Amino acid sequence: MYLASWLSPKNEASVFKDIPMSCRNDEAVRNLMMTKRFRIKYRGPSNVNYKRSPFYCIKKHATSFAIYNR
Repeated sequence: MYLASWLSPKNEASVFKDIPMSCRNDEAVRNLMMTKRFRIKYRGPSNVNYKRSPFYCIKKHATSFAIYNR
């Protein structure tokens, strides 16, 4: 996987965004997270079974995630 495909625009706080959940356990993401310099925020819509807060989404119902600097 090549993370540069999901780089965020310079005017946003995230480093990478809209990464599909299918890439969550990819080696590139794991190696990045092992540096402990980044954190993950999960993203996804509300649905019939899950009414989410506008401020966060739990991993179970996420459709994508973003990576932020700590």
